[in-house]
This record gives sequence, structure tokens and C-alpha cells, in this order.
Amino acid sequence: MILLCALLVMGGESDQEQQWRDERLKALTSETGWLNVIGLYWLTEGENKFGTDQDLPITLPKFSTVPHAGTLTVNGNTASFTMERAQLAKVNGQETQAGVIGLGPPPDVLAHNHLRMFLIVRDDKLALRVRDLRAKAVTEFKGIEYYKAKKSMIVEAEFTPFERVEETWVSTVIGTHELMQVPGKLTFELDEQTLELTPFIEEDEEGKRLFIMFKDLTSGHETYPSGRYLKAAMPEEGAPVILNFNRAYNPPCAFTDFATCPLPPADNWLDVAIEAGEKYMSDSHE
Repeated sequence: MILLCALLVMGGESDQEQQWRDERLKALTSETGWLNVIGLYWLTEGENKFGTDQDLPITLPKFSTVPHAGTLTVNGNTASFTMERAQLAKVNGQETQAGVIGLGPPPDVLAHNHLRMFLIVRDDKLALRVRDLRAKAVTEFKGIEYYKAKKSMIVEAEFTPFERVEETWVSTVIGTHELMQVPGKLTFELDEQTLELTPFIEEDEEGKRLFIMFKDLTSGHETYPSGRYLKAAMPEEGAPVILNFNRAYNPPCAFTDFATCPLPPADNWLDVAIEAGEKYMSDSHE
């Protein structure tokens, strides 16, 4: 009876992990996933022309549109656009040949043929991020390889809050910096070691959560060289924070060259092999 109960519990956990992996794959390959991001263009104040012409500041993929498709005119953190004659576009689903796109959130999306374009800001600089819904990275994606899910990789961490939330600058993969909030420290035991991680606060329309960036002894060998990410529920007073390393995942820059991933701070470089979660295939976005 005890063995049967144990098997049922493990089976339930395996089902939950598989469901998480299925949802992860669905998000990654969706219209708003990272696999279809094919461009990041830093904009200048004034006119920024776009099309397939190689001499334009925003050069779009061959066969995605015409050589001269339109113009973005930047004014601060917004951009107005004008499409060339006979070139159709939609903004947030509404068909138009001219208009304004803003940062949001959520950002306005300029749709043209199978391209999707929207604004982002990094280090106070405005950029245009471009998606291609027909990108080969999506149609030829080989999937994600994982370590086998293990119950031992679900650990309880003690959360030690700071007197007040601190702010710190975090470096990104492209050399920019992001100002992020740090609520405290996490301490946990793994492989007979006491380890510590610095979590950050992530917030969106679904609420707040802990966002953890870490490197470990698998980084650059079986997992992504720059490290991996992990999310956890915000701490509740007197309760441990559950860290499920089976759900450690690769950052967006593992799937596209046009992401601006924040990098794990040195405090989060762990001297232990976290053999759980997503592995990395070097050809995953070639």
C-alpha cells in the first residue's frame, strides 16, 4: 500500500511536470514566443525607413515585403508610421496605412504581412523588435531537451527579507543594464551544501513573483552557457519558498540572437551541478 501511494504521488508529479513542459513549448512556439523574433533595430529620432532594401536602417527579411515598405518617425518614446502606397498594415488588429505605435504596456503591434513589429526601450534607447510568423526557427524547431524530473530537485528555501526592497542594476547579454528590485535572500540545502540565491521581483498583469537567474556547474556544458532562469511564488510570512529546479528554463537569448536577457549576478553562480530542468542544444536557433 505504501509503495502504491508513493508511485501515485510520483506519477502525479510527473504529470504536472509534463504539463508544465507542454505549456512551455506552446508558449515558445506561439505567435508571441521567442522563436520567431528575427530582428532588433535601434531607432534614431526622426525618420527610420523599413523594407527589404539592404541600405535601409531597418532591413526586413527577403520576400517578407517590398524593398521600401514604410517609414517610422520617432518622437521620444513613441513612433508614428506611414506605409508606402499599396502596402497594408494593421495596428492592434485595425487596418490602416498610417498611425502611431506606443510602448504600452502592452506595446502596440504593427502587423505587416507575416511580420509583427513593436517598440522596446533599453538603457533609455528606443528599439524596434521584429517577429516573423514564418520564421524557420519555429517551423524547424527540434524541441527542448530536459533532465529527468526528480523530486530531490524540489527544495524548500528560507526567505530572509531586507528591511525594504532594494534596487540594483543588472547587466544584459547585449551590454545594456536593467534596474531590478531585490526583496531579500533565499537559503536552501542541495547536495549536502548550503546555497544562497538573490531573487528579483517580476511583475505583470498576473501579479508578482520571484524571478531567479543562476549559473551552476552544468552551465556551458549541458545547459545554456549564460545560465538559466527560475520562477517561484512570492514568499508568505513564516512559510518557505518552494524552488522547483525541474522547471529551470533557458533564457530567451538561447532561442534568438535578438533578445536582451539579463544575466545572473555573481552572487547567483552556484558551485554545484543543478542537473534538472532544461538542457541546451547549441543549434536550437541556428
